[in-house]
Amino acid sequence: MKELPAAGRSRKEENGTLTSHICLEADASIGKLHFKISYIAGKEHKELVGTWNSKESGNCSLSLLSGELENTPLSFQVPELITGYGLAIKELRFGYIFEAGEFSFRLSTTEYGALSVSTRKDAKQREFTFKLELGMKLSLSAMPLIGECSGCDMAVELDWLSLKLRGSQKAALSACLAFLLGSTRIPLSLPENNYSQETSGSRELQNRGEKTEDGDVKWLDVKKSLGPVRLSRLGFLLGEGSITVYVDAGFTLSILMFEVLGLYVTVPMKKGISVAFGIQGMTVSIHKEPLSISGGLYITREKGVELYTGELSVQVKNFQLTAVGSYGKLPGSEASFFAYLMLRYPLGGPPAFYVTGIAGGFGYNRTILLPSKAEEVRSFPFVAAVMGGGTLTEKMTPAQVLKEMNASIVPCKGQFFAAAGIRFTSFGLLDSFLLLNVVWGNELKIALMGVSTLSLPPGESKPFVYAELSLLAVISPAVGEISISGALSSQSFLMDRNCRLQGGFAFVTWFGNNEHSGDFVLTLGGYKEGFYVAHYPKVDRIGIKWNIDKNLVLSASFYFALTPSCVMLGGNASITYEWGRLRAWFQARLEFYMKWKPFAYEFYVGISLGASFRWDFFPFYRTFTLELGASLNCYGPPFGGNVHISWFIISFTISFGAGKGGEKALNWEEFSEAFLKAESDNNGRKILSVQASGDSPVKGADGLSWYSTDRLVLEIKSLLPATAVSVSGKEKDLVPETGNTEPLGVVPMRIETFTSVMKAEVTDNAGRIQDVRAEWIYGNIPKALWDTKTPDPYGSEGLKKDQLLGIRLKAPEPKVLNRLPQKGYYSMAVLCENERLEPLYFTWPESKPVEPKVYPGDVLKQIERTIAVNEKRSGILKQLSENYGTAEKADMENWGGNLEEILLGEPVLSAMGSER
Repeated sequence: MKELPAAGRSRKEENGTLTSHICLEADASIGKLHFKISYIAGKEHKELVGTWNSKESGNCSLSLLSGELENTPLSFQVPELITGYGLAIKELRFGYIFEAGEFSFRLSTTEYGALSVSTRKDAKQREFTFKLELGMKLSLSAMPLIGECSGCDMAVELDWLSLKLRGSQKAALSACLAFLLGSTRIPLSLPENNYSQETSGSRELQNRGEKTEDGDVKWLDVKKSLGPVRLSRLGFLLGEGSITVYVDAGFTLSILMFEVLGLYVTVPMKKGISVAFGIQGMTVSIHKEPLSISGGLYITREKGVELYTGELSVQVKNFQLTAVGSYGKLPGSEASFFAYLMLRYPLGGPPAFYVTGIAGGFGYNRTILLPSKAEEVRSFPFVAAVMGGGTLTEKMTPAQVLKEMNASIVPCKGQFFAAAGIRFTSFGLLDSFLLLNVVWGNELKIALMGVSTLSLPPGESKPFVYAELSLLAVISPAVGEISISGALSSQSFLMDRNCRLQGGFAFVTWFGNNEHSGDFVLTLGGYKEGFYVAHYPKVDRIGIKWNIDKNLVLSASFYFALTPSCVMLGGNASITYEWGRLRAWFQARLEFYMKWKPFAYEFYVGISLGASFRWDFFPFYRTFTLELGASLNCYGPPFGGNVHISWFIISFTISFGAGKGGEKALNWEEFSEAFLKAESDNNGRKILSVQASGDSPVKGADGLSWYSTDRLVLEIKSLLPATAVSVSGKEKDLVPETGNTEPLGVVPMRIETFTSVMKAEVTDNAGRIQDVRAEWIYGNIPKALWDTKTPDPYGSEGLKKDQLLGIRLKAPEPKVLNRLPQKGYYSMAVLCENERLEPLYFTWPESKPVEPKVYPGDVLKQIERTIAVNEKRSGILKQLSENYGTAEKADMENWGGNLEEILLGEPVLSAMGSER
């Protein structure tokens, strides 16, 4: 190592000033790698720079370099995606900036040109950027079909590829390339992010990612034609040691158009991988007025299943028939398919329901991924294919349509679906489509989807009113949920396209084993400000927002909601004018909120008119405001409230009525009358309900229903939750594993600790208590009634879950007789004590074979005719009945009708004394 002369200790910056620094040079070795090292140190900057050449040190790879730098400040790890290329380095220059922790180097490779690599670490994770300068030309003329039909040279030039990794092995790929079509050269660039922008000298195109089982394909929409050949888009996939180029292209010949989909060539980037070609699908279309025919086939792999999807469409004037379908085999070679048929033709009907089309489909070993909210109905493939919109458009290829459908209609073993839809108009004003979907098998779901559009005047390009409403209703018994929701689309407007209509509605109820069982919500336009329950649907305010011009805005909204604990409604309207620093407004607001007993309510109404001006000039900056407003706030009971007046710089409040204090506690009579009422069979009221089930009851002479005790089940339910139970005089506490043991209270009665014991006794006619089996019945109860303190009305949960609400009583397990003794019950020594075992010697006597007796006719037929009625048997039974009280008759009818099963069936063996 040698130090530079003094002249090397100063550096001239861009502003002409000299800064003192030290520069040291040395020859250094890191393992087998020999570098020329330069170290530059200044007051605020420290940097280490090194160079390496393969002529002096031999070949080197990224993996070798990473291993040599391990456990040093320059250490880094090469992602697996890069190691697959087997890059061999010819020349290297690296640098490390100590303050930023940034390591970068540029190298020349033996096979792929130059490579630049940089890595830096922020507060969370390390980022890698790899840029490969290729200068590569890929010929497409040898590709199947399109290369033979193009009639000219086709190629893709790759100038450079950039790969960025941040915290994971997934790559963000960008590139600079050009497409050569004969003598035409089209510059292209693949941006790193999913947006496009125009750049000088190149055409930066839309970048779309498409997932395959091999990775993420980056697509460029080219849409360029040269003669009969049209290039739709190019795709790029970075694989392990290879780059795959995808092409969607076609050619037109008179009325015939042929298109290839997913035509690809795989180019090896390391030794051991050969060039590969392939195709994923193709479409053919014929168009000559008034006839249009199109069809296509596409092959994909989704989650290990190879899917063959196809489409066929025929159109003659206003008649159009379209069929789409998909077929594949699940693991285990079980078939999976779906088909969907759409007919567009005016079939007729009354003006209120004029049918313009029908649709239907079914699926085997397929399931439908239903939309989660009403706003997604329009883009659901079955609906979008009929109504348009969403991700399905008329310009999409059949393969793209099917790919969208495969994303929502996925293979699922044991699941099936059927769909039926109808499109209709009402008085020429409403254009609607309703689709019913039924999914069954592993899980049952029933869904109704609908889209309806209103345009006034109809058929005009600039209507006065345009509204588009989406509807979604789903019944899911397995989940325990029924939901109905609707929403206006963002395209709805009134009078002017800047006067947007908005809003939605929803009704959801939960039942069965759902964790929210017993809860429900009905809302139009959402909820009160600050109200939030996690499982309630989110709904937009019903209203309008009108940007009359760039300065003037008019808005109005409304909401209503009903839940098990409260009801609320409200609305507001405002008009605002802004011009520079000047702002003026008029606002009006109404709010009403009421909760159940103890009855309480709040009411608010207010208006405000004002203006403000912002002074932003020296020597002071301030906003001057003039406002005139008034508000009324009422509450109760007892009734009270206040009026607030705001008048420029003066504001005051006038209170009236009772002050807002604590709510009055209810007594037991008031509480039970308000909350513990249930209709009984005699039009009375009851807190407990008892329901019997089992074998069909028999009416006794006393008018009561008598049940067999073997299968009798008594369900006892209470409107009061219980904290403990007592069955047949035996106290039994709640089981924590299956119930909720958190303390209970009675909010309307202001009781913070509530205990209740549910007792049940079963007695015989003599009053003796009988032993029974007991099971607990759990359910959900509202916190507004049974919490230890008044719950937050805007809390995230309005129910106390898994509370004991009843018991289920059953007869005790019957005692089974004639069972074999338990193992070890007999002593073999005792059993064998008096036994004398000696071998037996005997000789089988000679015998002649017995000739089978021949019965005239069919033996089974004879038995069937005689077994039901037999005089000799009847006489014997009659004598036994007279002397011993046994049955006088024997019912042999069932024997006569099942002789083959009884006499010719397989024998059943079992141990003596066992149940069966």
